[in-house]
Amino acid sequence: MDENSNFETIREANTRVKLIEVMSGYDIHPQRPYNNSEWSSSMVCPLHKSGQERTPSFGYNFNKDYFNCFGCSKHGRGVEFISLIENRPILSVAKEILLLHPTAKESDFVPEKFEDLFPHLMEVSSFFREKLYKNKNNPKEIEKIEKLMFFIDSYIFKKAAQNKLKKEHINVRLSKVKELLS
Repeated sequence: MDENSNFETIREANTRVKLIEVMSGYDIHPQRPYNNSEWSSSMVCPLHKSGQERTPSFGYNFNKDYFNCFGCSKHGRGVEFISLIENRPILSVAKEILLLHPTAKESDFVPEKFEDLFPHLMEVSSFFREKLYKNKNNPKEIEKIEKLMFFIDSYIFKKAAQNKLKKEHINVRLSKVKELLS
C-alpha cells in the first residue's frame, strides 16, 4: 500500500466517525464556553504520556470536529485521537473503523419498526455477553470487545435516532465483529 492510499484510508475513516462521539466513549466531554466560541474550554490533555498536566491545554473545535493540544502539540480528528490514546498504529485504527462503519447511501435506508429490529439487537447483545463471559479472565480481550461494542452501540444509537436503522446493516456489522473476534 502506498502513502497516498494510506492517507485516503485515514481520511475516509475520519469521515465515518465523529471525534466528539469518540471522545465521549472515553468519558471526555468538551464544554462549549459561554461566549459560544467554536473551541471548547481548555481541558487537561488526555494524551499526555505523564498523565499529569498542570495547565489545561487541550481543545476541541465544535465546528470542524477537530482537537488540538498546545502542550504536547498533538492534533487531529477521530482516527488520530484513537491512535494516540490507545497507542496503536493510525492505519490499523482507520482500517478497523472502515470495517465497522461501511458506507451506505442515504437511499439505502428504509425505516423499519423497532419491534422488527429487536431480535437482531438481542442477537448482538447475546453475542457480546457470550464473548465477555468466555474472556472474563483476559483483560486485553475484554478491552477489545468493549471497543467493538462501543462502535456498534454508537452506530445503533445514531441511526435509531435518525430513524434509519435496518436489520441488514446490523447483521453486516455483527458478522464483521464476529470475524474480528474469531
